[in-house]
Amino acid sequence: MSYPLQVTSSDAFSGTATSWTLLPSLELQFNTPITQHVLLNVSISRVQHSDKDVATYFRLVVDGNQVGYTNIGDHSGWNFRIVHFHKVVTLQPGTHKVSVEYCTQKGTAGFYADTNGWQERTLSAVFV
Repeated sequence: MSYPLQVTSSDAFSGTATSWTLLPSLELQFNTPITQHVLLNVSISRVQHSDKDVATYFRLVVDGNQVGYTNIGDHSGWNFRIVHFHKVVTLQPGTHKVSVEYCTQKGTAGFYADTNGWQERTLSAVFV
């Protein structure tokens, strides 16, 4: 296994989930042979929302449990926002699943590319 572990997606995506839903491609699974401290990083570029004054929520999930959370709001509709958050967790020996989920109050959350085709969502795990 190489370190750090990372998954990245640059595919445009939009969704209307009002309950927690996996962000496409933002999921890692790995094994820790010993008790291990792990720095988890989430970076999502170019998040937009179709409606003004509506929040989009993001959470970091490890083995089915929420370990990190943030949200963004849009006060005027269709403005770009960047989401970046991290968490250090201590994992016991075994196989672990890490994912990023999102939901919104209403409307459409968009993860769209710019005119050059750039948009990126990244989840990484660094053993510390």
